Amino acid sequence: MPRTTPLMLVNSAKVWEDFYLLAIQSPHSTQKLLPGMYCLFISLELRLKAYIVLLDDTYAGPRKLRSLGHDFRKIYEVIYLLAPSDMSAEVMNCLNAYNLFNNNINDLRYPETPRSLQIAQDLQTGNHSLISLFEIIDNRVRVGMAEWMGQ
Repeated sequence: MPRTTPLMLVNSAKVWEDFYLLAIQSPHSTQKLLPGMYCLFISLELRLKAYIVLLDDTYAGPRKLRSLGHDFRKIYEVIYLLAPSDMSAEVMNCLNAYNLFNNNINDLRYPETPRSLQIAQDLQTGNHSLISLFEIIDNRVRVGMAEWMGQ
């Protein structure tokens, strides 16, 4: 069975992040903001999953990783169990900052959904608080890949 590597997930996350950046830099960015935010949050999801796989290679199989779905609460619960406390606190802060424990990111694909999503101003500018978390995870994956591959 093929294994998912942390680096594969981070590389995919960077592509989703690029779509977000294109959306917010567009001349008609308000129309593209919701799809752009969706791309940003998928990038976050993939990076968090990359970090989980880095910490516990049993998640490298597709079934276990997919069982987390797009549910940031489930993803966070795994990170809380596996990660150092400072990292799990950083993840929690980011998820809370954008109310991702209470909002389903798939609602961003359907603007007619009756849920009221709050859009933080920093998401519209690209100067959001996820940037530092992305850098931390990307660096840990880059540094940890040699060891992870040796498992």
